Amino acid sequence: MKRRILVSILSAVCFLTAVIIMLYPAISNYVNQKYASEIHTAYVEQLRQADGTELRLIKDLAHAYNHSIVPGAMETDNYTQAAILAASEDYDSQLNPTGDGTMGYIEIPSIQCRLPIYHGTEESVLQKGAGHMENSSLPVGGKASHCVLSGHRGLPSARLFTGLDQLKQGDRFKIRVLNESFYYEIYRVQTVLPEDTDVLKIEEEQDLCTLV
Repeated sequence: MKRRILVSILSAVCFLTAVIIMLYPAISNYVNQKYASEIHTAYVEQLRQADGTELRLIKDLAHAYNHSIVPGAMETDNYTQAAILAASEDYDSQLNPTGDGTMGYIEIPSIQCRLPIYHGTEESVLQKGAGHMENSSLPVGGKASHCVLSGHRGLPSARLFTGLDQLKQGDRFKIRVLNESFYYEIYRVQTVLPEDTDVLKIEEEQDLCTLV
């Protein structure tokens, strides 16, 4: 009798363990999406309360930063040397109105993706959202800019950039930064080697964004 009870308990434990393992990806992804939604709500609310002059300054500094990383960029009427230097000195302070490193949001409707964009591409960042590749243009649009966003695929804990390989030419995505939205249309899908950085270079007169 004891042996039967023991076998029944072990069977029940094994069954519950199997159910938990099967449900873990769905539950974990739900928690991750809920967290991302809460961050999004807080970001939007912070911007709603922010002073317009402050937001314009943040945007101007971001454009100055982008100008500073263009190869051979020179001082212009819009970007004095002092402004360029001030903008390029502290990457982490760029586009950080909420103080938590959230630059903005990316939305890819065709794969049901909406993620916060954070500074850098460290593992701690890529576990919870899209990372902005340092030394690429900040996501504020404009000519001679090339923003690079990186994200994980296939994590059991979150979808993140899972499905990115399903995107095709003509698909669109949106980047929301400060009080502006920037829309991009995919014109090229490539598989490249890690050391092939030519695809990430800034092109004159082009407003580009690459998802990695």
